Parts: sequence; structure tokens; C-alpha cells
Amino acid sequence: MSVSFEYGMGCIFFDPVFNFPNGGEPKPKLLVLLNEPTEEEEPYIFVWTTSEWPRTIVGCYPELQCFFIPAAADCFPKDTHICLHDFLGATYLEYDITNYRDRLS
Repeated sequence: MSVSFEYGMGCIFFDPVFNFPNGGEPKPKLLVLLNEPTEEEEPYIFVWTTSEWPRTIVGCYPELQCFFIPAAADCFPKDTHICLHDFLGATYLEYDITNYRDRLS
């Protein structure tokens, strides 16, 4: 069975109570969708973001396993790192998310 999903790969989502994979204290977090599953059982793959690491040059930081993106009106409101060391998988029905851009309007 095909999955009907209105957002695609690269979309930014907001999780109001993100549970960190290492068990850290839950808190609001922006997530980036990395794929577009075609089957209901296929997981959506997300990576989380942070704006807490001090970097200024756009690009990859292998030692942190992240990619830095400066603040931009059409993307992230703050300088942001996409964390590539933890991939989060969830099926469509298991994960309650809302599109971040929709929340801004």
C-alpha cells in the first residue's frame, strides 16, 4: 500500500517534545526528513538539529558529524547544525510531527 505524505525529502519538522536517543531531557527540536517512503511499513528517516554549537563556516564538520547552515529566513531562524550521527526512524503513524514552515505562518 502506498503512503500519502504531503511533505518531501528535506522538509523541516518541529517536534515539541523530542526524546533524545541517548535519553537526555526531552525538549523542542527541529528535524529534517531524509527520505520519502513509498510503503506504509517503510520508516521515515529523520536527523535532528541543534543551534548550540559555535560554528561560523558553512559546511561539514567531521569531528562533530554535522553539517552547519547559517540562519536564513526560508530555512532555519538560527545558525543550525544538522546532526548526522543519529538517524531517527519512524513509520507514518508512529510519529506525530507538524511541518515547521506551517508553524511559522
